[in-house]
Amino acid sequence: MVELLAFLKQYKNSMVAVLMLAVALVLLLSLRFYEPGQHKLVSDRMLDLVGPIQKVVLSPLVAYNQVQTRITELKQLDYDNQLMKAELRRLRPLGSQLEELKLENERLMELLNIPYRPDYNRISARVIGDSSSVFARSLLINVGRAEGVFPNAIVIVPEGLLGRVVRVGAHTSLVLTLLDLNSRVPVLVQRTRDRGLASGFNGRKLHLEFVSKEAEIQVGDLIVTSGTGEGFPKGLVVGRVEKLSNGGSGLFSKLTVVPAVDFDHVEDVAILMIPSRKEDIEAIEWDYSTAERP
Repeated sequence: MVELLAFLKQYKNSMVAVLMLAVALVLLLSLRFYEPGQHKLVSDRMLDLVGPIQKVVLSPLVAYNQVQTRITELKQLDYDNQLMKAELRRLRPLGSQLEELKLENERLMELLNIPYRPDYNRISARVIGDSSSVFARSLLINVGRAEGVFPNAIVIVPEGLLGRVVRVGAHTSLVLTLLDLNSRVPVLVQRTRDRGLASGFNGRKLHLEFVSKEAEIQVGDLIVTSGTGEGFPKGLVVGRVEKLSNGGSGLFSKLTVVPAVDFDHVEDVAILMIPSRKEDIEAIEWDYSTAERP
C-alpha cells in the first residue's frame, strides 16, 4: 500500500495530465454521435466542459511551439548579425578610401578654379616629401623634367603663393617655399600700393622689408605679388600684415606678415610655367656647359 502511494505521489502530475487528456478525447468523440437537435442541452454542457480542458491540455504544446519558433528566430538574427559585421569589416576600408578620394577631388577642383594668365602653362602635382629643417623650408613634388617642369616655375595653391621650383629631376622637383631663408618675393600692399620684399627666415612667418616708414600700412592689410621683374606674376596672395615695426634701418620699416598658405598641410599644388622661360633657361645651361668645355 505504501509503495502504491509513493508511486502515485511520484507520478501524480503525469497521471493527472493523462487523465485530463483521456477525458477530453472521450468528450470529443461523444460529440460526434449527437444528431442535430438531439440532446442539445447535454451537448452544450459537454462543449463548455471540453473547451477549458482542451486549452489546459494543449497549452504546453502551444508554449513549446512558441519557444521553438523564438529560438529559430534568435538563431537567424544571430546569423544575420554575423553577416552584417563581416560586411561592415569589409566595407570600412572602402569608406575611408572613398572619403579620401572625395577630399582629393575637392582639392583638385579648387586648383582648377585658380585663375591664371593664358600665357602660362599649368599642371597639377602632389607633395610627396617635406625637406624642411631648421636650415631650410622646402617640399618635394611628384613631377619633373619629363612632365615639362623647369627651374623657377611658380608653385601655387588655392590660398595663394607657395614658392618656386629650384631643382628638377626626371619625375620629381624641389620647391623652395616662401618661408625659406633664401626666398625673396617682390610684393606690394594691396590697399596702399606700397612696394616691398617678402622674405623668409625659416620660421612660420615672413618679413616685409624695404617698406617706407612713411607708408600708412595697417595690421590686416593684404600683401600680394607686385609682378616686378619676371619671377612671379602680379596679384598672387602672399599673406596679411600681422605686426608693424619701425625698427628697420634708415628709411625703411620691417613688418611681420602671416602667410596665406598653411605650409604644414599642403597636399596638392599647381605649377605655373611660361614656355619661353624654359627656352631661356635651356639656352643659359647650354652656354654654361659650352664655356666649360676645353
